[in-house]
Amino acid sequence: MQSEKLNDSLRLRSMYEERLGRGPYPTSEVTRKRFPEPVPGTLLIYFADIAGIASHGEKLLDLEPLRRAQFRKIVAESFAEKWPQISRQITANETPRLRQLMDDTEEARLLIRKVLED
Repeated sequence: MQSEKLNDSLRLRSMYEERLGRGPYPTSEVTRKRFPEPVPGTLLIYFADIAGIASHGEKLLDLEPLRRAQFRKIVAESFAEKWPQISRQITANETPRLRQLMDDTEEARLLIRKVLED
């Protein structure tokens, strides 16, 4: 189990380097008409939170209990669960790059949850 968590945490670090930490998110698809304030900030903070946790890689395995609990709270729900109305506006047809980033971020979120399990 520990080696699986190590592999998952290394995969998270790789995801961060290859897909999540490249930034900025697709600003050309986040127009005021489609996503009025405060949606752009909500998206930015969500992506930054998940990418930031993913960037820890194997260090996730040795987190102190308080930090582990904080990270678990951040990844407890998907973007779609937290903000369903915004999530429905992020589609492969209308916002393909944003949709891909959202999918990559969700993959990372689920992997983080797995790595942080007791």
